[in-house]
Amino acid sequence: MPSLKRRAPVAGYPGHHAVPMPVPGNFTSSASSASGSDADDAAYLLFDEKRAVGAYKYKKPRNKCTPRNVAFAGLAVFAALFVLAYFGHKHAVRTERRHRAEILSGGNAALLSDLEWQHGLAQCRARAPTVSTKVANRINPRDASNGVVTVIRNATVWDGRGGVFPATDVLLKDGLIADIGTNLEIPEVAKVVDAHGRVLTPGIVDMHSHAGVDSYPTLAATEDTNEYGNPALPHVRSIDAFNPRDKALPLILSGGVTTILVLPGSANLMGGEAYAFKTPVKPSNNVEDMLLHANITSANAAQVGGPQWRWAKHACGENPKHYGRDREEMPYTRMGSSFLTRAKYEQAAALRDQQDEWCRIAEMQAKDAAKFAKYHSSSSDKSHAIVHPKGRFPNSIELEQVVAILRGQIKVNWHCYQVNDIVAQMRIAREFNFSIAAFHHALDMHAVTPALKQWEAEGREPIGAAIFSDHWGFKAEAYQGSVYAPQILKDAGIQFAFKSDHPVLHSQFLVHESARSIQYGLDEQTVIKALTSIPAKLMGVDHRVGSVAVGMDADVVLWPAHPFAVGAMPDAVFVDGALAYENPVKKLVTGKVQDALDEGLTSPAVVNVPGTDATSAWFKNVGRIVTGDVVVHDQQVVVIKGKIACVAADCSAVAPKGAAVVDVRGGVITPSLVLAGTTLGLVEIVQESGTTDGTSVVGPDTVVYGKDALQAGGKLEAAAHNQGIGLIISPPQVEPSGTGITFAVSAVAATGHDIPVIVDAEAAVHTWVNTEAKKKGSPAGSIAGQVGALRRALQSADDGPLARVVSGKLPLVIHTDSANHIAAVLGVKRDVDPKHRQQWVIAGGAEAHLAVDLLAASPKTSVLLSPARCIPKAWDARRCLSPPHAFRGAVHAAKVLRDAGVRVALATYPKELSHARNLRFDAGWVRALAGWTEQEMVRAVSTEVLDLLTGREDKPRSVEEALQLGGAARFNVWNGNLGELKTQLVMFVDGVAEEGVLRKPVHVYQ
Repeated sequence: MPSLKRRAPVAGYPGHHAVPMPVPGNFTSSASSASGSDADDAAYLLFDEKRAVGAYKYKKPRNKCTPRNVAFAGLAVFAALFVLAYFGHKHAVRTERRHRAEILSGGNAALLSDLEWQHGLAQCRARAPTVSTKVANRINPRDASNGVVTVIRNATVWDGRGGVFPATDVLLKDGLIADIGTNLEIPEVAKVVDAHGRVLTPGIVDMHSHAGVDSYPTLAATEDTNEYGNPALPHVRSIDAFNPRDKALPLILSGGVTTILVLPGSANLMGGEAYAFKTPVKPSNNVEDMLLHANITSANAAQVGGPQWRWAKHACGENPKHYGRDREEMPYTRMGSSFLTRAKYEQAAALRDQQDEWCRIAEMQAKDAAKFAKYHSSSSDKSHAIVHPKGRFPNSIELEQVVAILRGQIKVNWHCYQVNDIVAQMRIAREFNFSIAAFHHALDMHAVTPALKQWEAEGREPIGAAIFSDHWGFKAEAYQGSVYAPQILKDAGIQFAFKSDHPVLHSQFLVHESARSIQYGLDEQTVIKALTSIPAKLMGVDHRVGSVAVGMDADVVLWPAHPFAVGAMPDAVFVDGALAYENPVKKLVTGKVQDALDEGLTSPAVVNVPGTDATSAWFKNVGRIVTGDVVVHDQQVVVIKGKIACVAADCSAVAPKGAAVVDVRGGVITPSLVLAGTTLGLVEIVQESGTTDGTSVVGPDTVVYGKDALQAGGKLEAAAHNQGIGLIISPPQVEPSGTGITFAVSAVAATGHDIPVIVDAEAAVHTWVNTEAKKKGSPAGSIAGQVGALRRALQSADDGPLARVVSGKLPLVIHTDSANHIAAVLGVKRDVDPKHRQQWVIAGGAEAHLAVDLLAASPKTSVLLSPARCIPKAWDARRCLSPPHAFRGAVHAAKVLRDAGVRVALATYPKELSHARNLRFDAGWVRALAGWTEQEMVRAVSTEVLDLLTGREDKPRSVEEALQLGGAARFNVWNGNLGELKTQLVMFVDGVAEEGVLRKPVHVYQ
């Protein structure tokens, strides 16, 4: 702007004054440019009130609000906005590119091959949680029917969901259950199986098994259940150890179990990944062909339908603690266990976050790559380098499983027992926000139902339970088990499944083991649901297995009578539409199973028990008395002051005034049951040495007496007592010192007392000739050494209990299973007992049927089958006669031995004391499979046990003598056949009881 030179004001002009003023834009100057000091005045003019003084001319302003000016102004504003938007976009693009450039310049950047890039993107897409999907017309990828259509006609269908449908047909086609109904139209080419009203159930689903990784026979080489390399090993996989030639698998299939979840063991906090298998072994011997998820591909996955879950095994409590203590490292305690579990989840959560960040960047790069391809589609060079700032997709084989748990892709199965353990793991799951499918074993699950309900109220997936029916007591955290837990869980709405933990419980017998819960009030349909549909649901595979419904895999089991009749074994098992198993010896046992059904699966009469403080009692309306020697019907019994005073049709003349009157209502009286050969009464919690008598290290000249170590009042003994076991014959535990074989003397003791009640201080002398008794560095370090030491000890015995064995006054009980070892010890008997005075008992006897001829030829030699239901688990018992195998026309060794004239008694597992109370059910099992009468069954678990293990003479006894075992009135009152599940022990009579002779059973409950 040109400068205006200041001029002097006009003198005398009224009101004149000088005002500095900026040059307005509508003034035009005629002055020349200013310079020097005048430049300071260039922006000023002099004004007065009338006119301006200076060399310029004032112009009148023009009107700016013309339409033309408005239009120009609008265009200008639009142009300005356009320019701002354009340059703003360019700035944003430059900022994003600069940001991406900063990302791409990170220190971990890597140039990825196209394969690595695509792999990473696939991992990103696979992060979604597993969800359920349903398919209307699904296929079975494991179809084994080979085009054969099978129709099972006229079956009583138990659908596994609580429904019972008599006179129903089931059509199996293409590996699926294709149709269910009455009088179905049968295709001309169909194979027809007439069920004749027999029960048809779904295939049994065992959601906790170690079959294939803890194979039969159990050897160091076949034990692959636990990997002890670290406290937490989530990355090991059971499929890598699974042995399709495990000899247990055909037996498991023959028990109706068609699907098993094979878990790693519980020595570790995180034991590894589990896999689900179907039990038929494929001709390929390829374990992948046995997988439940076999033959599922990307092409047919949608048609198969449903989620393809993975499964993890975690553990808490005693087992992981022992891992650390055995190695003097963490975890020593539950605190350490929880810390290590949290630490592993914390590492996995960090890896998950790294993966998510990698995927976010990759998705951004993928968009850029798509834009590049769009704008350069004509380029001849289609290749481009892929640089990811974080390198390759972050992963860890050791943490992959735990990350997948956090993403909701894996079902967690957690081995826990106690209330504090269960709640602690729920606490950890909340902290890291993952789900728990089921707590396994979970003996305290029924005691934390409020916590489980709160978990559900938080919107979380409900937690189920995989439990035993009544296996308990073997360690401290299992000591509080309750037979009523299933009923409590049912009433609380907590879903539970029965499982085997095979080989802890032999999975072939899972149905029988679980059905014993009927004894304690659980209904039949709840039991079958807990064996089929509920474990399938907890595994996430209930869209395929676990129920008889259209569209399910064609896995069904046809039973000979009632599935829960004691001794019932399947007639046929279909898997994936094909006949996978047919009982080859079913004709040998069907009659007795049906008898058992008729006797035991109808609800017996309820008997009211009077006050239990009576010392005298009068029993009326006794249906029958079964002693093992005789059976009498319609009798009365009077007990006066602990002694039997009358057994007759009418005891009114003998019954004293004031005696308690018991109306038996047609029930059954038997002698008290006798359990021999176990450690019951000497051991309480086998894994806690402070609760046991311990093990003595002795030589042949030292004799240890059971009477000196009896422990009365234990819960395991009480449980046995409340199922009718009134007497026990338990040898103390010994092992050889450097001098050789060992001997121990058992006593006969009464159960149900606060302090030991010894009936017979010397019952029998016991010794052990087996693999377990081997001791390195001694003559007993081999079977030959044990047998040789036995021979020398008997030849030189001149005093003490062993001398009484030689003279025939005390029986000798030899604990051994192998037929080879039985043959060896019978050779010793021939050498040392030429006059046949000695009474010998083979206890165990798993392979006794193979030595039956030798046993029959050995006078005064008998067998105590222990356990009564033999299992080919151990090497020495690998050839035991277990159904469906047969030997000389029998499916049980008891029949083979009895037919040959060998005396037989029955016992339970020697060291698994929670099974002691099930002696009567084992007797019922043998009765069904060996074809015994009720009288023979009762004798084998009462009078015969005393005869064989106390040296009583084998002669008929009166009813009074048979029931007055040990010199006092000691017998049981049942409301039916003692060998069946629904029969209850009404009361037991104990002539030496402090409180009175009548005792009412109270089952163990916490």
